[in-house]
Amino acid sequence: MIVGVHRDVVSWAAECRSPQPAATNLSRDAVVRAHQVMQRHRACRVGSCREKSAAFDLLVSLGRIVPDSHRTFQG
Repeated sequence: MIVGVHRDVVSWAAECRSPQPAATNLSRDAVVRAHQVMQRHRACRVGSCREKSAAFDLLVSLGRIVPDSHRTFQG
């Protein structure tokens, strides 16, 4: 993985874990980066890929992704 991309993932993942409500705490750029990570890691599985898992969790918490109720998202 490119180091610069990993730093971006870490920065928005840290924003996601803040105790404040996600909708008010996250910048628009963080959400855009989460969508980009999901696209770049489309071949990865949620649960097996740290970056995709963080992006998935963020987007679910914001209501941008609705998980399939018939699937479990584990490695």
